[in-house]
Amino acid sequence: MIDRMNLLFTGASGFLGYNVLPLLKKKYSVETIGLTSQDDYIVN
Repeated sequence: MIDRMNLLFTGASGFLGYNVLPLLKKKYSVETIGLTSQDDYIVN
């Protein structure tokens, strides 16, 4: 089994992040930082 490279993606709740995130999830293990509850980590 090949481990996926980890990726921290900021701005996932924005327009660009919303559209790019599904593509990144196909290749990487993605953690997100953003301003909405759908993100893994919330920034206040």
